[in-house]
Amino acid sequence: MSGIVFWTAMERRWRDALLDAMIPSIPASRLPGINSLDLSAFWMEYIERAPFLLRAGFRLAVWIMTFLPIFTFFSIKPFHQLTPDRRDIFLVRSSSSNSYLVRQLATTIKLIASLAYFHDPIVRGSFPLVRTGIETGKRQIT
Repeated sequence: MSGIVFWTAMERRWRDALLDAMIPSIPASRLPGINSLDLSAFWMEYIERAPFLLRAGFRLAVWIMTFLPIFTFFSIKPFHQLTPDRRDIFLVRSSSSNSYLVRQLATTIKLIASLAYFHDPIVRGSFPLVRTGIETGKRQIT
């Protein structure tokens, strides 16, 4: 393991708030929200396999997106202290921002949230379109 390896407790709170806002729990849904999943196996694999630039970029994205509401959203609170409704509004605005950098930061958070979410076998099993062939180990679309 090289480069950025460990998240501080504070950074984990920020990261998890961003991921939860991207894939929240929805009461009427049959799928769990990302906050109800055990992502420890994903984070260990991420640390071992993700390229350094992705790990560094994601960490930077977490830092910037955490504090960006203070500077652009007329809020005195960082992202993790916003209400769920305000988080949604901030993410929608960030995803459609005129600033390429802000859009890319939001996209990076979405990318990692999706990878973490679909790393869970229960979530993957909820989507019958993708199966892993037993004989070949290759993925097949049915």
